[in-house]
Amino acid sequence: MNEVIDRLHRWHLVDDESFAERFASRGLRLRKDGPRKIRFALARQGIPPQTAAAGLERALDETAEDSAIAALAGDIWRRKTSLMPPRRLAYVYSRLLRRGFSQQRIAVQLRRLHPELLDVVDEMQSDFDSTPEEDD
Repeated sequence: MNEVIDRLHRWHLVDDESFAERFASRGLRLRKDGPRKIRFALARQGIPPQTAAAGLERALDETAEDSAIAALAGDIWRRKTSLMPPRRLAYVYSRLLRRGFSQQRIAVQLRRLHPELLDVVDEMQSDFDSTPEEDD
């Protein structure tokens, strides 16, 4: 029995740290989830918070969070053509928040992607600034 467990450890199949990193990397790249959502999902999988944070940090080193936000924002923007630009931007902002990205990072990327709607981004940011946010 110990031989089997040792082999599984060598292959990183019973390794919470490797699992957390692979899970986080997949979440960032494929599902375009944000760090908060990934931390929550890892906790549901029974991964200790410190292990989850370390795996997420290594995955974030590989995958730029800002590029994930920009890609997802662009996808959502293109799918919601029925909404006027200010309303569409608010929709994109709320979807990105639900995906687990931080308010500040979302605002920075939306300002970069849609400079013509800076006032809308600033207004949304001030609305959310009154809501407490966890540290990333």
